[in-house]
Amino acid sequence: MTKFSYLDVLAKLEVTGAHPGGMPLTRSLLSKEAIQPESHVLDAGCGLGETSVFLAKTYRCQVQAIDQHTGMVSKAREKLKEFSHAKVHQGSLENLPFSENEFDFVLSESVLTFLNTDIVLKEIYRVLKKDGCFIMNEMALLDLLSNQEMREVQSFYNLHSCFTANEWIEKLKVAGFLNIELIEAKEQLDLDDPLYDLSLSVNLEEECLNTLDEHMKLTKRYKDQLGYVILKCAK
Repeated sequence: MTKFSYLDVLAKLEVTGAHPGGMPLTRSLLSKEAIQPESHVLDAGCGLGETSVFLAKTYRCQVQAIDQHTGMVSKAREKLKEFSHAKVHQGSLENLPFSENEFDFVLSESVLTFLNTDIVLKEIYRVLKKDGCFIMNEMALLDLLSNQEMREVQSFYNLHSCFTANEWIEKLKVAGFLNIELIEAKEQLDLDDPLYDLSLSVNLEEECLNTLDEHMKLTKRYKDQLGYVILKCAK
């Protein structure tokens, strides 16, 4: 058992863009949306705040960011302190501290599998405005894992669950979302992962290095079974 969890390592080493496709994919997805300065956008599971900074700087929209990891929230607040139109909250996506019909856009990136997905999707639906847009970039099963393999992945990443693209779509439907569009479902290339270069370029504590090493092994071992899915839908 390692001292540092995978999320702890991301926070400790300030790894930004630690989701499939990184910030280039985030920028590409958001560029296709009609985000205006008056738009209210929720970065659900903001991590270190890289996406929120991009939103606040590029679109000057009204950004609310939320994450439950103390270390990540602290660093996200530091990054966003210069933007009066952005605020970072510490809290759970399973109980969002926002009103109904508050947001025009909600974005989640590598977040939902760590939580009770059914509860979180209902919460996102609740805070999204009528005709609002929800975009998710999340881990997905490309092929089935054995029970033992699934337990190994869930244990290391502390995942609540993991689904195929079709299962994700069904969960969105059950939560009430409409106009569900599958944008992409594919394996994650090693080059997408900022931890690969980082692990070779900095001096790390042994426990931290062990966590990185295990992450890389799992990524390579299950590269044909584990990937990501990008889905877009509306309320």
